[in-house]
Amino acid sequence: MPKKFSEGDLVLCHHGSMIYEARIVKIQSKDKPHVGGQSAIRVKVHYNGWNTKWDEWVPEGRILQINEANLAKQRAVMEDHKKSHGISGKPKSKKGSDEATRSKRRRTEPVPEAVETKPRIAVNLSIDDTLKGLLVDDWDLVNRQKHLAIVPAAIPVDRVIDEFITESRETLGRIPSSTTEVLLGLKDYFNATLGCKLLYRFERAHYSDVLSSNPGVPLTQLYGAPFLLRLLVKFGEIMNDLDVDGEVVDLVVKQLEEFVKYLSRRSELFGVDNYTVAPLEYHRRSL
Repeated sequence: MPKKFSEGDLVLCHHGSMIYEARIVKIQSKDKPHVGGQSAIRVKVHYNGWNTKWDEWVPEGRILQINEANLAKQRAVMEDHKKSHGISGKPKSKKGSDEATRSKRRRTEPVPEAVETKPRIAVNLSIDDTLKGLLVDDWDLVNRQKHLAIVPAAIPVDRVIDEFITESRETLGRIPSSTTEVLLGLKDYFNATLGCKLLYRFERAHYSDVLSSNPGVPLTQLYGAPFLLRLLVKFGEIMNDLDVDGEVVDLVVKQLEEFVKYLSRRSELFGVDNYTVAPLEYHRRSL
């Protein structure tokens, strides 16, 4: 049978009850199909934004192409997951044995799935009025004026973060290693969440085009500061999804405060010249 996927492809992958963005590391096939007629092709995937220790071999049937229909499926699965793990304050007695079974399985089978097990914590990352205004302008350009961000961006997220680190070192003489680690982690979060959390509906077809045209390129090398700002305003939601300890979140927020001020000073990163008017053909595709 012809190959549906190639090594290096960015795809979606079922894992447990969730669907994650992943990259195909290796493809392995056997001469004969498995018992039952299932595909003998196995795919090794790396889940974007996760440590390589989570890399695993999966059957080809768990792999999905990245397109509008499958991205919609991923969003629906994520919403169902949030609802099923919402904070109710009441134990689900009828499913007690199922929960125990899942708990035992989690101890023996590591999975890259964050499940809320404690109350959500407050994340106080301050966004000033300048950035709030830029965020509103970004929304208006995309959703009302039907513009699309120019990708690759003139100054992508990688460069924005690297320039902040360089400026901080030149100004202060040094930058705490913890700050550098947080900013590098921010790049990972950006790569992991752009496709499922940071796009407006009008942008999704464009996102699929970008992935097809830039296989293997990290999203931080393609997308610019407006998308990074969208990530920062959703920072609390993401931290809670990851079930990070409150003290750790406070430390991360403290390290990001100066970076947010830096973005506020770099308003040119968010100007209208970073966008282009979407052609009529794209309007039909985005419906």
